[in-house]
Amino acid sequence: DRMLESLCQADCFQALSEGRYTFSHQLFQEVVYASIAPSKRQALHGRQALWLSERETELSAQELYTVAHHFQLSGDDRRAKAYRLQSADRAAVIGDLSFAVKMLEGIGAEECEDLAQGDFKAVRYHDIVGNGLLLNGQLAPAVEAFHRATTLAEPFSRSWARCFKQYCEALSSMGEGRRALSLLTDSIEQWRSLED
Repeated sequence: DRMLESLCQADCFQALSEGRYTFSHQLFQEVVYASIAPSKRQALHGRQALWLSERETELSAQELYTVAHHFQLSGDDRRAKAYRLQSADRAAVIGDLSFAVKMLEGIGAEECEDLAQGDFKAVRYHDIVGNGLLLNGQLAPAVEAFHRATTLAEPFSRSWARCFKQYCEALSSMGEGRRALSLLTDSIEQWRSLED
């Protein structure tokens, strides 16, 4: 504690809150980081990731990314990807699709089922990717992503309905309204046959 106080008084650190500190200048951080042996750095990143992930408060998308980043630097790629999936999901929920798509980079849809903590499935992966592609005006790849999500989802579930709606809307935006209408008509017929 006295050492941290001295470092704060010398303007090397700045106190944040709850016993948290940050370097007052990027160069201080770089010098200290470079002086730590790589194996020790990995261990420290692992401890930081665990400490952050075990906090009792719900983590934001950015905080989940920070946990993922620390796991990545600790050498635990599996946990890093799992936390990036959670970060992507949280970001998508609040409408930050650019961040959500960035979190999915380097993670394949096929890994989702294995890595997921909670309900993040390949359906959600394709849903987020499709929305990100739509945001960037890439209609054809968005249609493909929504189609994959629709085929993977439980038929007529909420996630299926959301993805199917986006799939039809993206098709219509591409000038394929008739195809979208045909898909919608077929789905209504399927639904009616299930009710009988």
